[in-house]
Amino acid sequence: MYSSFAPAGSWLYGSEGENFVKTMMCLGREKGTVTVVSDQRGNPTNAEDLAYHILKIAATEEYGLYHCTGNGSCSWYDFACKIMEYAEIDAKVVSCTSADYPSLTMRPTNSVLDHMMLRLTVGDQMRNWEQALQCFLDNYRE
Repeated sequence: MYSSFAPAGSWLYGSEGENFVKTMMCLGREKGTVTVVSDQRGNPTNAEDLAYHILKIAATEEYGLYHCTGNGSCSWYDFACKIMEYAEIDAKVVSCTSADYPSLTMRPTNSVLDHMMLRLTVGDQMRNWEQALQCFLDNYRE
């Protein structure tokens, strides 16, 4: 038995609330196999990294539209594979396309964002998404 997952659109994760990281860990342990879309790309983002940058911006007189996501990009499939690897969950991750997982909501194939405003103002100190995920999972207590 397996579960399929087409994310609801948020690449943000943290210890509070529901998110893709927690869902994948739960499904991986329970089902042993998960099927995840591989044709949608974005920037996985650790909520602590985002909060840090929001505080940095708030402490200035800068304003504007800021993109603040984990550095680097991946597909939901790649993200799920790293979650299983870093959480040491023995589960198979199977790739599928968005067409294989029908949804009433159309999801963008490319949600990758650039940090130009961060670089130009307070500096882009967002961690690479893989490093931030590893740190999160090393410290996460369910």
